[in-house]
Amino acid sequence: MEPFAIAIVGGLIGGTVAAVITGLFGLRQQGQEHQHQRAMATETRLQERRQRAYEQILTVAIHAETITSRIEPLVGPTVDPPGRLADDTAARLSALATIHGSQPVRDAVDAFNRAGAKFDEAVDNYRQGRTRLEGSQLTAAREPMEAARVALGETVRLLGDRMRADLQGERPTRPPR
Repeated sequence: MEPFAIAIVGGLIGGTVAAVITGLFGLRQQGQEHQHQRAMATETRLQERRQRAYEQILTVAIHAETITSRIEPLVGPTVDPPGRLADDTAARLSALATIHGSQPVRDAVDAFNRAGAKFDEAVDNYRQGRTRLEGSQLTAAREPMEAARVALGETVRLLGDRMRADLQGERPTRPPR
């Protein structure tokens, strides 16, 4: 074979091999890019679901805080508070936190639920004892209820802080109570 023919055949073979290798690398890169785009879309959907769940949870928590501020107020007229949270509402919020919430948010929801139960117990104890008490004894009997009211408000703020940090990708710094 002529050297010129060998060079042409070698060039064709070399060009073909180079084109095949380039095409394979291009396909691989496209596949990786497609996987990356799918992962980003999935993460965006999960983040949107988490945000909607957090909005629902925090809305109910703030509503509960409003209720507690109107039950046996320290100062001012006693007005009927909004209706209490139904058990199914509390269960739905816990389910949303379990499904969509990070561990810090789930811990804050648990702290909120415990604080709400303590407040309810403190109100019941106060109401049972207030008919027998007067003056400073009555004031002293209110203290656990007021402390529970403050604690519930703190857990609502903690819950909001945890949710905000979670949605912004930060690590919360305050531990739950």
